[in-house]
Amino acid sequence: MNQKAAATGPGAMVPVAIEQAFAENERILTDEFALPILPLGPRIWVHLLRPVKGWIVRKTEVKAPGLWGGIMARKRFIDDVIAECPTPAIVNLGAGFDTRVCRLPELADVPAWEIDQ
Repeated sequence: MNQKAAATGPGAMVPVAIEQAFAENERILTDEFALPILPLGPRIWVHLLRPVKGWIVRKTEVKAPGLWGGIMARKRFIDDVIAECPTPAIVNLGAGFDTRVCRLPELADVPAWEIDQ
């Protein structure tokens, strides 16, 4: 397995896990599995960073404008489309640490395949 590619899953889930520290009405995305799915190291970082979540978002936006909101908005957009449209099956390519199939009630009885390394 390509170790660099394997590291992208937790890396993309860390901001989502930090996002969960915001009040529900301030979040772009709600994902109750974001923190538990992370390996121990990233999970510890999330716990340490959650108290300074606003600062983390601002710093991220300075270094990489649009990155934080882009990750959340992309995930939220896909969730919203799935919630509004009948979905006969899901094939998630490059699934990584995606929790969508477990999170969305609309997918409870939908056949799903998650394909990654």
